[in-house]
Amino acid sequence: MRKKIFIIHGKAISLQEAIKLVLDSISGKVNYYNQKYYVMKNFSRAIRYIVYENPTNLFIQQLERILITKILISEFYIESSFKPDEEWVALSDFILKNKFESYEIKKDPKERKQFCESMFIKACEDFAKIICCPEPTKDGIYQYLQYFYDMLGNDTEGKYLEKDAEAVLRQVVAENGGNADAFVSGLREIVRNAEVGGDLDTIASNTLYGYWAICSIPLETGDQPIYGRDFEFDFMNYHDGMLHLNARHQNCDFYIPDFPIDAIPKLKDDIEALMQYGNYVVRFDDHHPYSKESKEALDELLSAQKIGFYRLSGPMEGSGEQPKEIQKCGADLVYEGMIKDTEIDSPVWNELTRLAHMQDLHIQEEEMAINLSKLIGSKHSKLDMVQQLMQMQTPDDLTNILQITGWGAEIKKYEDELAQSCPRLEEGMGVIDYSLSLTPENKEEYFNSMSAGKQKITKIFKMLTFGLVDLTSFFHKYDKNNIHRILLVLSPYQSSKEAKINVASTIHYFKPKFHFDYIFFCYGLSLMTTRKVNENDKTLDLNELAGKIGTDGDGGHAEAATCKPSGNKFFPHHRFKRVNTTNFGDYVKYIAMRLAKDFKFQIVRAEKMPPKFYEKQKK
Repeated sequence: MRKKIFIIHGKAISLQEAIKLVLDSISGKVNYYNQKYYVMKNFSRAIRYIVYENPTNLFIQQLERILITKILISEFYIESSFKPDEEWVALSDFILKNKFESYEIKKDPKERKQFCESMFIKACEDFAKIICCPEPTKDGIYQYLQYFYDMLGNDTEGKYLEKDAEAVLRQVVAENGGNADAFVSGLREIVRNAEVGGDLDTIASNTLYGYWAICSIPLETGDQPIYGRDFEFDFMNYHDGMLHLNARHQNCDFYIPDFPIDAIPKLKDDIEALMQYGNYVVRFDDHHPYSKESKEALDELLSAQKIGFYRLSGPMEGSGEQPKEIQKCGADLVYEGMIKDTEIDSPVWNELTRLAHMQDLHIQEEEMAINLSKLIGSKHSKLDMVQQLMQMQTPDDLTNILQITGWGAEIKKYEDELAQSCPRLEEGMGVIDYSLSLTPENKEEYFNSMSAGKQKITKIFKMLTFGLVDLTSFFHKYDKNNIHRILLVLSPYQSSKEAKINVASTIHYFKPKFHFDYIFFCYGLSLMTTRKVNENDKTLDLNELAGKIGTDGDGGHAEAATCKPSGNKFFPHHRFKRVNTTNFGDYVKYIAMRLAKDFKFQIVRAEKMPPKFYEKQKK
């Protein structure tokens, strides 16, 4: 049997991969070039997290000491042939300077080198005590961590699920007298730092696939399925393509749910490249809008038997929004295609699918769906979520999952942290008020709806200007009943340790305070996530907006989409090197200009707003 790989949208790592990052950090080369320190890109995110933050976890603290000395001592072992390329990342001069000062590192080269060497020895000794490593040297620590890594499994014999991996690591370290809490909590911090993207629909879709694998593999092999050997979850982020999967898997079958086909830059080329490693895409199940070109590419691949099956339930670009009653989410497609009305069907899967459907299509708020989405927002391991959810058997398991797993406590902690962080959103907040242009067809109808006084003023101006000035459009533009509001919010800078503010938590913070129809959540220049907040507003198709303001590959749904405005060929890079609270007002005006140009909206207001402006409006 070929191994089944189920693809989760976003990025994440397992506890085993967190150990690998620690191994790479300890053993990886640091190069000093042109007065800058360079580390390899593939583990640079972990190193920056460990070194840049002020860790409270004892395991991370000792790891920081090891890495600081590795970084410093690189000045004394310069490779003359080294020149940084795209595989290398420069560390922050400013942050490192502050770190060095906190360690009171000497400036004299000889003293500096001696200090680093002695601190490295002491850091290794203290680090070894945490994991109870018998040889407190760099090589000894490396070998001991490699032992833990190997213990958690492989592709041949199988791998521990995240919950079980944590339990076995705790047991081994504790039995040997080490600090199991510090070790496991430190690894979980590294896992949390690696978490990017994902939503409830992709979690539900892959949960359903995981459950299907548990049930179907015994029928295929006659043996119980083993995670890591027979099936596994992996990750793919928007716009990253699929080629990275070849580095991890060979001769495997891929199942890809809830992933916009248009977001894969070179869809056909990537699939053919996967096949060169014996890999095969068995299924695409997606509900996002798609282009004619992407569908033609899938049809060509299907005809050539280069993919096994695809189902696109979303609308083709340009065909308009689908009625709510026929819209599907990713979980709908997997449930209907693999589980519904079969012998493995159960009410719990129908309920999980229903929750994903309600949440993803913005039909109604469900407490459990909101809580699971908050868990994702808290950067809890997406791997752990799907692995534990796929083992549910009854609706009661879903009802009680937060208590059974301890996720409820994590959600509460996340909510408390957000309550402290969200007021910072008001530092970068703007409003675009717009109205639709009157058409010749509805101009007379609107004039007749105006008050007698406005009609009289309109007639007088028209007469005095010999018909050149018609105030009907003016009154319509500023009529409160015809004005629609977009709230734009700049994501504030947050350290890696803070609870991350996302678009959902931003809506939750602002929605009780004042009315807005849409929200654009801006991650600087890198990304803009858009959501419809007022279900009754029909003036803006966010999927269409993403393609116009961003790039051709950007999009999502009519009510939720993501784009990169700075990737647009018309973006004024000369005006915006970055977006921050200082120039956010200008950025708001730029977005308003694009709305006026691309959608013919009449802009009533476009400006950065001061904190708590809504309180003054109420007065």
